[in-house]
Amino acid sequence: MLQFIFIGSMKKCPLVILVFVLFSCHKRNINGVYKGLEEICTIDSTGKKVCYGDEIDRKKKWYYLSVLKIKHGKVFMDQSPVTVYRNDTSYSASDGGFFYYRGSTITRNDSIILNLIELSCDYCGRRIKTNPNGSITKVIETKLLSGHSLNGDLVLNGILFKKMKTDTSLESEHRPLDK
Repeated sequence: MLQFIFIGSMKKCPLVILVFVLFSCHKRNINGVYKGLEEICTIDSTGKKVCYGDEIDRKKKWYYLSVLKIKHGKVFMDQSPVTVYRNDTSYSASDGGFFYYRGSTITRNDSIILNLIELSCDYCGRRIKTNPNGSITKVIETKLLSGHSLNGDLVLNGILFKKMKTDTSLESEHRPLDK
């Protein structure tokens, strides 16, 4: 075991080693609420990425406004559809796709992984599977976000999530798993 000797008192100090080890294993504190915009896109039959635009105003693009709340290893995420053109954001009340997720975080050095399960989705179609006995089961959707912190914000799956200054309660904190 490595020990330090203080000149003058000549006392061995294994406490210094303990402090050094604790600081080198320190996890980055990512607790907080973050907001980001995720393009709403699909991949067409040729493999080309196709993003949705507003049918009335072609300049506007559709995004999911994602609000993440990370609290002591737990993560909650609410997503709602919005259209954006320059600095103009329009919030949807009924276009569908209001997703609610809950999960856990893993942090290792500068890497962050969020493992989420979909709790429910308002105004969404549901994927189902037919079991061998003929019964039908809802497919549980999951989402994996990975990335790193950047100046207090998060970059997950290439999306910048800006840290908000205020705490907020999310719908996903209170929703049960939709069965």
